[in-house]
Parts: sequence; C-alpha cells; structure tokens
Amino acid sequence: MIYNSKKNKNGFTLVETMVAITVLLVAVVGPMSYIGHSVSQIYYSRDQIIASNLAMEGIEGVRQIRDSNLLQRWIDGTTGAGYSPPSNPRFHDNIYGPPACHAQDCIIEMTSVPPVLVVCNGACVGVLNQNAAGFFTHGAGTPTKFTRLLKINTVSSDEFRITSTVTWQTSGGATKTVVLSENLFGIND
Repeated sequence: MIYNSKKNKNGFTLVETMVAITVLLVAVVGPMSYIGHSVSQIYYSRDQIIASNLAMEGIEGVRQIRDSNLLQRWIDGTTGAGYSPPSNPRFHDNIYGPPACHAQDCIIEMTSVPPVLVVCNGACVGVLNQNAAGFFTHGAGTPTKFTRLLKINTVSSDEFRITSTVTWQTSGGATKTVVLSENLFGIND
C-alpha cells in the first residue's frame, strides 16, 4: 500500500508563515514606537526640571544679595529712612539702590559669595556653562543648552518683582522656556 506523502506532512505553508510574521511585527513594532517616544519624553522632563531649578536659583541668588545687604546694614548699624548702601566692594549690585538690573535683562553669577548681578545692556544672551565641579555658571566651563536672564522691576518702595527666565532647545529643535517670578519684600526695613 502506498500512502500519499502530501497529506502526512505537517509543515507551514507560505501563507501561514506570512501571517505569523505579520502578527509578530505588529506585536513588536507597536511597543518599540512607544519606547522611543517615552525616551524623548524622559529627556524633555529632565531638561524641564533642570530649567526650573536654574530659574529658581536665579531668584534665590537675588534673595541672597538682598539678605547680605540687610546683614551688612545691620552690621554697620544704619537704620531709618535715607539709608544709603555700604560702599563695601563685595556687593556688586545693591538692591537698596535702584539696582542696575532694574527693568532690563541681567545675569547672575552664583559662584561668587554673595552672588553678583551683571547688567546685559542687550549684549549678553545668558548662556550657562557647566564647570569642572558640575555647577552651572556664566564663567568658564562647557557651554550648555540653557540660558538664564533675570529682570528686576520695582513694585513699590519696599517691593521688587524678580523674573527669572530659562530657555533651552529640545533635541527636536523647539525652543522651550521656564519663567518664574517672585516678589521680594522688606527691601528697606
């Protein structure tokens, strides 16, 4: 007796193989596209957190200058109206004053103690560098994608509004910005 050999073979036909490959591609390509999108979102979130911290650091730097000036005033024993700031050269920009950064862009150098405000006069872009210790600075270091500019506006005789703007370019080329503002009180207490 001769058996038909075609009926007894258990193998895949070309159509079955193509269907299996299609199902496998759908199962693999879908999640892979989500992984790629997730990675770009992770980088964007990281940059946004860094930018938010840099903007807050700019405001904290101005607050430190204010507090250092108040401390110097207390040490000098000066009180009352008509106070003129000390001539101590370590206070580059005294916010009792009107400060040089009023209503115009300036940068703040956080690596000096107390921090130093520098007026841009439209000439600086505020690019932050990362120094060897890993700190962001306007001084020497490796340029980063972040820029930070500050603006100080007078609200009243005893109140200033500090606006810190950090800008960066995403990997896709889009420009993103974080703007933080805070009012500082007690300037002339």
